[in-house]
Amino acid sequence: MLDFSRNQQKQAAYQAVNPKGSVPALITESEDDLLQGPWVHGDAYTICDPYLFAISSWLESDGVDTAALPHILAHRENMLARSATQDALSQLS
Repeated sequence: MLDFSRNQQKQAAYQAVNPKGSVPALITESEDDLLQGPWVHGDAYTICDPYLFAISSWLESDGVDTAALPHILAHRENMLARSATQDALSQLS
């Protein structure tokens, strides 16, 4: 498990979202600190967005309570609304 000993609030949030310690710290940090708007870097879509989308697509299968991740879920919905994402996903089937 990550060491949040200097920040008990972050430790509690991390444990609530990730009780087994299997989710990368990126998800918790993205939810709390990094997401600045509809995209990872605010209003500008960047290469970071598809990466976060891919990682966030695994959360439920990893047993993560996504109810505690409203920003991540909103980002995932924004990504799914993009025609480029739909085109890419259609090629996987």
